[in-house]
Amino acid sequence: MISVSPSLHLLDGRSPNREDIGLLLENSAYLWGSSVFTTALIHKGNLAFHDYHLKRLIESAKWLWSKDYLEEWITNSWNESFLHLREQHFKEEFYKLRFTLFKDPQNEIHSHLCLSPFSKGTMGVELELTPVPIFFPRREEELTFDPKVGSYLETFRSWSQAQAMPLFYDKEGLVLETPISNIFFYNKKSKEDVFIYPYVKGQMLLGIGLEQGLKGLSLRQESLNIEQLDKFTHAFVINSLRGPQPVLSLGKSFLWKEDDISKNLFQRVLKQFNQNIEKSQRKLWPMEKC
Repeated sequence: MISVSPSLHLLDGRSPNREDIGLLLENSAYLWGSSVFTTALIHKGNLAFHDYHLKRLIESAKWLWSKDYLEEWITNSWNESFLHLREQHFKEEFYKLRFTLFKDPQNEIHSHLCLSPFSKGTMGVELELTPVPIFFPRREEELTFDPKVGSYLETFRSWSQAQAMPLFYDKEGLVLETPISNIFFYNKKSKEDVFIYPYVKGQMLLGIGLEQGLKGLSLRQESLNIEQLDKFTHAFVINSLRGPQPVLSLGKSFLWKEDDISKNLFQRVLKQFNQNIEKSQRKLWPMEKC
């Protein structure tokens, strides 16, 4: 198994331990029906990845595809990738490595590596960023299988990740996004019936699928500072795979009650989202290209 000591440091000055990296990476791993995505960090040539998460990836892939040789195959792929990446001369400090396993129509397994520079706020797993006092699902919590009908893909997701969503912001307090979903804020006390989602300069946080699903709702993208969030009365996370879900807390910093207003608001968002998806009659989130 690969076990590389990272040369990363959190903003509080301490070096991240295996638990820090494991939990961060664990929350950026997606298991989608026929694909396994995982994200790692590369900092000045050092791969911040460890055997616990690789083992989880292998176990998940085995469970999905029942291939006995996957452990050796994935491990060799990571080793080859790491040896190749060590020879690269990185012009920027942080890079994102996405390792994708997928099956073609002939049921053959392939790998795809996508290496791209980190832009500020690209992913919540970037250890240079300061997390809000963060909530992570209990390690022993079971992931739930949630098959959707119509245009939805199948996904595995822990319910508590939506109920108590991690949120990340940068050094200046600019809200970025959540690790697994887009996040939207709503203020029932405002005269405007509008959903606000974070804006990061030079980066569009909404994917094509979400844009399609959210048509008909009043949306506005704004730069939000962490200190401004207490003015909102409701929060939702929305992704193409699970649709909208209410957020009851962001770590331990912000809490929202599940009252009648929030239920009615949520039902409105959910109804609009489902209607749009049914009209689109297409699968969301196609395989991204580098």
